[in-house]
Amino acid sequence: MLLGQRYNAAVDWWAFGVILYTMATGEFPFYCGNTSETLVASVLQDTLSYPECLSTVTQDILKKLLLKEPAMRLGRKGLIRSHSFFQSIDWEELEAGRVEPPFTLSTFVQKARLGAGPGRRAERQPSELAPAMGRINIRK
Repeated sequence: MLLGQRYNAAVDWWAFGVILYTMATGEFPFYCGNTSETLVASVLQDTLSYPECLSTVTQDILKKLLLKEPAMRLGRKGLIRSHSFFQSIDWEELEAGRVEPPFTLSTFVQKARLGAGPGRRAERQPSELAPAMGRINIRK
């Protein structure tokens, strides 16, 4: 899209890679700088680095989703569901609505209310904020 090419599904897979990278690391994968031009230059030219704390499986899916060449990107080339990052997911059960979510917003909000009060801040561990991450091999 940044190069004026036609939109296709590869754009969505790249966006998924950006979201997954941000969820796994807590950081945006590209340098934002002070201007949109800086961000665009980073997206188009920079080579991404992957923190060592990410499992090799997580690094692999991120690398395949964030390829600069859209036609080679996972999802556009290859079945994303077969990537080992998703090995614990039973896709048929998920699509049939028979998979319980690892956490719900109401549970999260309730925990936040119990932990926070006047004059104090709720102290939460990263695992409480994103309990599903351990289930999908974000980190070893």
